[in-house]
Amino acid sequence: MNNQTGVYKKWGFKILVFVLLASLTLPGQFVAAKSESLEVTVKSKSKATDNYILVKINTNLPKKTKFTITLTGKNNFEKKKNIKADKNGNFEKKFKKLKDGIYEVNISSLKTSKQKRKVRKIFGDDASNLTGEFIKDKNVRFSEYIVVGEDYKKQEKEAQELIKNVKDNPTQKNFSAAYSAVIGLPFVPQVEKYKLQLNEIEKSLPAEKKADYNSLKTKDEFTKALKEYNSNIKGAQLVQKMLRVNIDADSYWDENQIFKYFPDDTFTIMDRLKNNKNIDGIIFVGQAHMTDDNGDENLRNVIMSYFTSPTMENLGDSFSELILSNPQTYYNKADGYQIHPSIYSKLDSGERGNLPFIKLSDNNTFDDLSW
Repeated sequence: MNNQTGVYKKWGFKILVFVLLASLTLPGQFVAAKSESLEVTVKSKSKATDNYILVKINTNLPKKTKFTITLTGKNNFEKKKNIKADKNGNFEKKFKKLKDGIYEVNISSLKTSKQKRKVRKIFGDDASNLTGEFIKDKNVRFSEYIVVGEDYKKQEKEAQELIKNVKDNPTQKNFSAAYSAVIGLPFVPQVEKYKLQLNEIEKSLPAEKKADYNSLKTKDEFTKALKEYNSNIKGAQLVQKMLRVNIDADSYWDENQIFKYFPDDTFTIMDRLKNNKNIDGIIFVGQAHMTDDNGDENLRNVIMSYFTSPTMENLGDSFSELILSNPQTYYNKADGYQIHPSIYSKLDSGERGNLPFIKLSDNNTFDDLSW
């Protein structure tokens, strides 16, 4: 009898434990937690000095959420680091001994099955509870570009200050200064990022400050309007309805930057003048100082392009995006182009692609424009 009592006590204890455990994971409670959505926020306070990047991120995700930080740069540079969020959803990691340049920081949460149990409960199956702009492919994803190098950072800071200035005081003159600074930035992601901001700012410019590009007729009118739009415009000439626009190519960072950004800078001018019936086409001439074999420095025509009015009229608004990602498209669409041998020889093969070098003597369009 005593033995039977002992058996009942053991079974009673087991049943009690089972009931307690079951009460902790009732189906209704689990479903309620699983169905609760969370709009994910990600804020970056990352910064760089002359030789390192500190990735510093704030989120509203739970403690111990696992992430992978991937840093990529030029020449196939790549570094990865794993990290967990603290109790406030924050995490940071330093990447040291970096060369000057621009780096892309990509942050991705590990897939839900790799997260801790408490994190998985908040995420839901395959992150189904998470919402917002940072949810991609069932993970939390965030990316940003960061510049390393004091000279690069100084140049970007100057562009940012000029953008702020035109926001505070939206005049065509201030816009032109900001635009010139932006297109002179050394890296494509920077230019694209800040040009988007300038495109929005341009819409707010007072109507009376905008030139009527369709009515421009004389050399002086073209010169004044184009200089006000872009301070890198050195002047304009008009010969038999053919407009020649001289551009300061010294404002570009190097040979590759001339090749990349000359197309976009000139397209913005074409886009404004394509409906002007007082011209039949435009010749763009990029001028920069070059040193000859004797050590003498002279202003030379280093890059040129030619577009007829019919060609310009056929270029859509999206052409700007095409030539930023692939400058070859611009030169192939042009009715004529010339690239100085010293520029062409220093272009990255990936940038130049199959674009052929054309001798000056093979293009009649530029007969009166010697190097």
